[in-house]
Parts: sequence; structure tokens; C-alpha cells
Amino acid sequence: MAHELIAYIATTGAILHSILFLSTDTKVNEHSCKSEFPYWYWGIVAALAMYLLIPTSGLWIRQTLYEFFLGWHIAFSAFTLGYETWIYVAIAVWGFNRITRLLRALRNGIKMACIIPIDDRYVKVESSDAEFVKPGGHAYLYFPTLTWRIWESHPFFRYLDGSTRTSSTIDIEKSKPTGSASPISDSTSGANKPHRVIGHSPQHKAPYTSPPITFYIRKKSGLTASLAFHCTLPVLIESTYGICTPIPPSSTLLCIAGGVGITAHQPLLAAHPGPKKLFWGARSEALVRAVQPVLGLADGEIEVALGRRLDLRVLLEEELGDGSKYGYGRGGERASRHGG
Repeated sequence: MAHELIAYIATTGAILHSILFLSTDTKVNEHSCKSEFPYWYWGIVAALAMYLLIPTSGLWIRQTLYEFFLGWHIAFSAFTLGYETWIYVAIAVWGFNRITRLLRALRNGIKMACIIPIDDRYVKVESSDAEFVKPGGHAYLYFPTLTWRIWESHPFFRYLDGSTRTSSTIDIEKSKPTGSASPISDSTSGANKPHRVIGHSPQHKAPYTSPPITFYIRKKSGLTASLAFHCTLPVLIESTYGICTPIPPSSTLLCIAGGVGITAHQPLLAAHPGPKKLFWGARSEALVRAVQPVLGLADGEIEVALGRRLDLRVLLEEELGDGSKYGYGRGGERASRHGG
């Protein structure tokens, strides 16, 4: 979001800069003279590159033509910085960043990842000997044998499975019910058409030498789509970024997640000792079966809307209201829980 906002601000500045300088130089009859200098026509190239970056960076383009988007995004960004010294500096900084990131991944060594299909949308990726991936942060995963673009990586949140096991994981298709059940609702209120999701015990065995770390990944049309066709893959892990900030124990934690986005919330929920509530909208019952048993939440702390979107306005009005449900006054201050 910050990247996008900065891009809009910079592009707006470039438009104003072009208009003002063109108007000023035209009035003093200097346009024909200045337009012959390299800084002028390279400035035109830079401005045009900025204008093109905005419409060619839309969500639809990024999702359907990501590789092409990445290429022209880098090229246009380089042209935006101008010519000669400026572009050389930009290339040097960008190259240093890419090389440093790759060296950081190589320093951690090549790990073996176990790929476990959850359903036709999601896969579970487990890797041992990767304790350097800190809880609450995200890591970039490289699968060099899946594509000739060995530099390609994608960010994923580490999922804390809460387990001390060293040689097992969960196979959704082959596991049997343990007998425990937790309710799932197909609405945000939890009152309509309750579903029952049965917990599963580990059945699939993997030769881990240490407790594995877990990533849940939604398959899309690119590299991630081919993950399900493999049982094991070598993986490079670049980590850790974006460690979450602890929330004060006295605060009430209200999390709203969608689909595999639960992986970003789970470390916060696991670390928070105070009151908490999770609302989770999911389309995949298999994903819920895989994740919910290890969330460690009581029945009153989680509500799942299966197969439909969460109505955020209704949800927040019901949960927060005037703040009395979670011990807050109308002014936003925490109300006292002591009698008298």
C-alpha cells in the first residue's frame, strides 16, 4: 500500500513538473533550445515511463501476466530515474539488493520441502532444519527446479502448528477422524446452518530430523500451480521479514481473516494472552480441517464463515457496538472490570 501511494504521489509530481517547466520555457522562448539537450528528452522518457507504470500495474495485470509485469516494471522504473549517472546508480542499488537477497537464501542452505495437497486450491509445504524462519514473520521461498527463472520467489507467512512432533504431518485425504469436532457457520453471526468439521490425526510420515516449519499456499496460475505435482522439492528460504509487534496483554485482539490469510493472523493469536476473537471467511472446508485443530482457540474465540464472505460492517457492529462487550467505554477507553 505504501509503495502504491508513493507511486501516485511521485507520478503526480512528475505531471506538475512537466506542465510547469514546459509552460515556463515556452513563455521565455527557451523550449526549442533546451529540448536539444539530453536531460530534456531523457526527462520526457522518464515522465512517459511514470505515466505508463500506473495503468500497467493493475491487479488484473499482475495476476495474469506477472512475469511480463515484473520485467516492464523494472525497465520503466529504471528509465524513470533519468540518464547517465542516475540510471547507473539505480542499477547498482537494485543489483546489490537482488544479489544480497540471493546470498542470504544460499547462506541458509538448500532444504527439502514436503508438498502435501490440501484440495484443488491449496497445498501445504513443510521443511525441516529451517528454525531460522522466525514466528510471526514471512519468508521468500525459491523453488529452483520448478522453473528456469531461479531468481523467482514468493513471500509466505510461516504457520505455527503448535506441535513438537519430529516425523509426522497431516494428510487430509487419508487421515481418520479423531472424534473431536468444532462448529463452523456459513454466516458471520454463526447462527445459520452450522457445519461440523472433524479434527484429523496425523497419518502421513515424513523423514524430518527436526520439527518442520509449515507454509500454507494457495495455488495460482504460475509457479505455485505446479507445486501439487511434486511430493518433495528442493527449496531456498530467504527469511525473516516483518516480525509482528506484540500486543499488550490487556488489549482485546479481534482478527478478521480470509482463506489462507489465516497464516498471517495465527502467530498473533498464539502469542496473545488476553481476550481474543477470530472471524475467518474460507471457501475450502479442507483448509479449515487442516488449520483449525492447531489454532488453539476455544469455541467462543473463533467463528468460521464457510463458502461466503464476511459482512464486515455487520460483524464489527455486533462485536464492538459501544465497546461494552470487550470492556471499552464509548469514548474508546478501557472500562474497569472491577465492581463497586
